[in-house]
Amino acid sequence: MHVSVLIPKDRLRLDAALDWFHTGHRDHSGVDWIAVRARRDHPVRAALADGTLESWLLTEEGHQVKVPPALWAGRFLWSEAYSSALVSARVGDQHISGYLIVDANAFTTLIEAGDAAATTWSAPSSSAYVPPYLTYMLTVAKQFDLTEDYNFSRELLAAWIMDNFGDFPAELTMSKNKAQMMATFLSNPRFEPGGNRPAVPQGRDPDPRKPFNGVSYTTKSRRRL
Repeated sequence: MHVSVLIPKDRLRLDAALDWFHTGHRDHSGVDWIAVRARRDHPVRAALADGTLESWLLTEEGHQVKVPPALWAGRFLWSEAYSSALVSARVGDQHISGYLIVDANAFTTLIEAGDAAATTWSAPSSSAYVPPYLTYMLTVAKQFDLTEDYNFSRELLAAWIMDNFGDFPAELTMSKNKAQMMATFLSNPRFEPGGNRPAVPQGRDPDPRKPFNGVSYTTKSRRRL
């Protein structure tokens, strides 16, 4: 399904903008773009998440509804970024359906700024050692879309880790103390007692296992890594 509404002159369809980023503005024939699309630190995704690149949902009636940057930190909306079809997302208290568009000038600026650094932006060396505990914690952070501004329940996440020890590397062991420490280190220190908590309430439930923005998180697994 292709976009049938008129795109304002100062906007770009996000899927077309990403196609330009990947193939249209420079030659990166040796880059695995499938792997790049899935990375949490994708340059365009990072710009959307920190507000550098503004985005909107363009409804079929022609209304532009601004997408909060925080929605780009999770898996749901980014998984739709390459689609030219209608996308539905919860914005505030409403479910909005529309086409993802971005600011044309801001995207051009992003591309131009990124060209100089493109040659150094690559995956970590395969020879770099990542400790098993850290590897697992990074896996959990990705699975639950943990973000800097998400104040989740460390107790509930620790309980999930204990209940899903089957996802832990086979050569290692799990304990309640280890699970609690992992949950603590996965959280932002500013949410700890005495930390610098944000003044605004969050939109996501403190229980990280509950669905959020269309993503249902795993609650039980016995799969070994």
